[in-house]
Amino acid sequence: MLVLPTQAGAMVEMKGAPTDLALLGLKVGPSTSFLTAAKFAAYRTSSSSRRIAYVALVAAGDSPSLQTHISVAGPGGAVGAVATDTGLIDTRSEDPGQSGGAEECGTNTAASPVQVCIWADSIGLGVVVTAPGVSRDDAVNYTTALRQAVEQ
Repeated sequence: MLVLPTQAGAMVEMKGAPTDLALLGLKVGPSTSFLTAAKFAAYRTSSSSRRIAYVALVAAGDSPSLQTHISVAGPGGAVGAVATDTGLIDTRSEDPGQSGGAEECGTNTAASPVQVCIWADSIGLGVVVTAPGVSRDDAVNYTTALRQAVEQ
């Protein structure tokens, strides 16, 4: 079971923050309908009240369509589908770390440019959408911390 952490590295969950797909600015396409089963949270750094990232988390067991997608196309296929459907540009693969699977980060320019990182493995998929102005390197670091906290 995947659980959104209350803390991940230097980030803490923002209680009461409205979070849903529209707020994330993510479009759900035909191949990413599994995002509708996501749990959401917003995070800030422990030293600030400013939001730095929103997270959507989908456990494969909570979404038959995600489970099928991962079993057919693999984690990389699931990550690629979300990257394509959400209109990411300038994407690059990132090191998925000890948990394996696949991870990719890119930029979404639908409104203000934001960094988006997506990871998937056999147990689920996570999407991290940063606040405008967060660098790609910071987005990767936030994603790593969140994924480690989620998968503990």
